Order: sequence, then structure tokens, then C-alpha cells
Amino acid sequence: MLRNGLCVLALLGVLGCKKDPPVEQPKRIELKSLGENRVEFIPAEGQFPYCHIFTRSDSGVLRQLTMTHDNLSLPCPAGEPVGRVTFRVPVDEGPITALVLFTDQQVNGSSMGLQLLDLPKDQAPGAWNLRVPGRAVTEVLRFTPSADAAPEVGPDTTTGAPVGSDGNPLKPAAPEESAGSGVPAVPEDANAPADAPSDDTASGRDPAQ
Repeated sequence: MLRNGLCVLALLGVLGCKKDPPVEQPKRIELKSLGENRVEFIPAEGQFPYCHIFTRSDSGVLRQLTMTHDNLSLPCPAGEPVGRVTFRVPVDEGPITALVLFTDQQVNGSSMGLQLLDLPKDQAPGAWNLRVPGRAVTEVLRFTPSADAAPEVGPDTTTGAPVGSDGNPLKPAAPEESAGSGVPAVPEDANAPADAPSDDTASGRDPAQ
């Protein structure tokens, strides 16, 4: 009888220790696949107004996607594709990890590129191990290209550019050499940033909290 009672208590203890599965946090940005190797990045509501996007392929190639003439981060309003462009992931470089850095002020891309080059490949990049002026949060996403899309030449599609040893993106090839690898520029009517999160948001914390 005593043994049966102990068994019941043990069973109740096990059931009492059962934990609910962790609630998945909403993504700060959506990586929207358009088929083959084409993607768009669409920020969610409540993020800091500027962003930079870098990718690192499983083969080791670091690329900067958000390139402008002054190399500063782009205004990234919620619900709109970043830069209003489609990004193409080179299939021969393999699957990628995309790092999206949201900031409350514009950040120079070469500084971020240099830090990512120096970051050990087994370390996930984040606001805690990157030196960023002001406040920042990050999102890390994965994507595997399935095939090369048909060549598209024009300002609305880009592969970005590999990051050089000095942190700056290398000059992209001419369109006739690498179709669709041009540099996306900030649209003239997109210079005004989206509403910034409240001032009580700390660096590295979700501005939606």
C-alpha cells in the first residue's frame, strides 16, 4: 500500500514538472521567397527605422545586400520590401544565413562588414557582439536557393556584393558580366524614416516590448 502511494506521488511530481513549450517570438522581418533564388525582406511593425542586411553563405562568402552610394543603412518601413528591390542569392554559393540589423540611426555598412568578417563563424551575430552606435536589434534568417532564376537586369534586382577585407563591399560586376548585380539606391520618396520606437527601448531589446 505504501509502495502504491509512493508511485502515485512520483507520477504527480512528474506531471507537475511538465513545462509548456516556449512561445515562438514573432519575427522582426519576413524573408519572403519569390521562387528559385529570389527573396524579399519585409520588416514587421514596431522596428527601428533603419536597417542593413548581410548574408553569409555556407561556403563562407559574406555579402552586403543593402548598398547605397554613401553606404549608410536604409530606411526600412514596415510592410514594404527593403530597398524596394528583389534580392537574388547566388546558387553556387549555397544556403545562406541572413543577418538583418535594425538601428535607431543610420550606420555605416563598412563598419558592420569588418566586424562580421572578424566574427568567428561558429558565433551567431547579434546586437550583443557587434559594436553599433545607438540602439540596435537583430534578426537571423536562413534561406536555401533552389535554382538560378532567369537573368533580370535593372535597378529592382540585386545580389549585393561580397565584402572585402577592409569591410567595404567589392565593386559589383558590370550588368553584361553579371546580370542583375547592380547596387540598389534609396528611392527619392523613401528618405523619411518610419516612426521610431519609444525612447525607453534599450539596445539589444525588442522595441515592441
